[in-house]
Amino acid sequence: MFSPDNLQPHIRYACQQSPELSKVLICVDSECTPIDETRSQIAPFQAELQRAFPRLTIRYVVVSHALEGWLLADRAALRELLGKNVRLRRYGNPEDLCRPAEILAGIFSSNNRDYIKTRDAIRLAEQADVRRISRQCHTFQDFQQAVRDP
Repeated sequence: MFSPDNLQPHIRYACQQSPELSKVLICVDSECTPIDETRSQIAPFQAELQRAFPRLTIRYVVVSHALEGWLLADRAALRELLGKNVRLRRYGNPEDLCRPAEILAGIFSSNNRDYIKTRDAIRLAEQADVRRISRQCHTFQDFQQAVRDP
């Protein structure tokens, strides 16, 4: 999905819908690949998109394994969503987990709930405290910096 051919139509549409758009951030899960290797793989794509949309700032942000790792960083949000009596294991740094979506599904399952990514990841993100996530997740810090940068 992070190839320019796949992304250009979406960026064009976003520009049509929001002519004032000046920056596009694209989050790429490293999917168990070392972050530096993923960054090397996407560098040519970022350059190609930048050439295709010269008035925009195009920025890829590599997420360690998957965005769900960020969501695992806020145990309070998980408790809020699943209830105060939820059973949670300590996982250390959630960015060290290769398949955090599977971990989330396991947490939901062990608490007699189905994890539906398109529903529950959004709910967790809405309840999450970005300060908690930022303290544990260096790629979330990269994302925050990318949002702040002009």
